[in-house]
Amino acid sequence: MNYKIMKLFCMFDLPMNNKKEQRAYRKFRKQIMNQGFIMMQYSIYVKTCNNRDAVENAKRKVKAVSPKDGNVRLMEVTENQYMNIELIAGTESVREKMANKNGLIVL
Repeated sequence: MNYKIMKLFCMFDLPMNNKKEQRAYRKFRKQIMNQGFIMMQYSIYVKTCNNRDAVENAKRKVKAVSPKDGNVRLMEVTENQYMNIELIAGTESVREKMANKNGLIVL
């Protein structure tokens, strides 16, 4: 088992043209947040995973709750790659700062 800490990004663009689509969006967002994803910016969420098995498990869970319409993408990066993200405008959210400091968030 590989114990390399990873970050898993979930990026999505879901239609919200009617109440059914809006409900699907809210449900999906709530479900990924319950899985430990935190909002990095609108429609981009990130989760810390302790190893490759945790990444694969998180991917399966996101796939299981993804709405059929719209666009959902997953991208994994190492902790080192994540730490090289350059913020050029705006500030980190409180949750994002906590996740970066601790590597893991428990709410």
